[in-house]
Amino acid sequence: MIEIGAVVVHRPPGKTMYEIGSTFLGRFAPIEGHVSRSDALIAINRSREEIEGYPEPGFMMEKFYWWVKDVTPENVRPSFVSDNAGFDWQFVNGYFHLFIGSNPFGFSSLSLTSFYKGLRADFKQSFKKYRITKHTHSAVDDAMGNAEALCTILNSYQIKGV
Repeated sequence: MIEIGAVVVHRPPGKTMYEIGSTFLGRFAPIEGHVSRSDALIAINRSREEIEGYPEPGFMMEKFYWWVKDVTPENVRPSFVSDNAGFDWQFVNGYFHLFIGSNPFGFSSLSLTSFYKGLRADFKQSFKKYRITKHTHSAVDDAMGNAEALCTILNSYQIKGV
């Protein structure tokens, strides 16, 4: 993992609709000996030399940890929601435990894909039509598109408790 992006989705006090909040983008050098594959670098439009100049992952994971703590209301556990939680979660959780020793999201994640398919009771349904921000494989762009879709779904179906 060399990039992490996150977007807050919340329902402000006194409001009935979910909204997009602040964003986080962190880029960091690969873990020693785990240099990213060339095809992965092409997908995100980065060179090996560029990513090797990024800060160390421990530094950026600490910044991300404190950002999550800062944007999360007191006595609330933040929810980790992503398009493909099975893929994204393994990296985020692993890096938090490796570099911080704990994960502010706990031990759970939610797949936006699975959530929407279940909500529609149809395995062929896709939430991706609700993205506004183009899916570029840049972590914050992709997180923003997913957050936009999540807000639309939560508001359209009047989902509570997120």
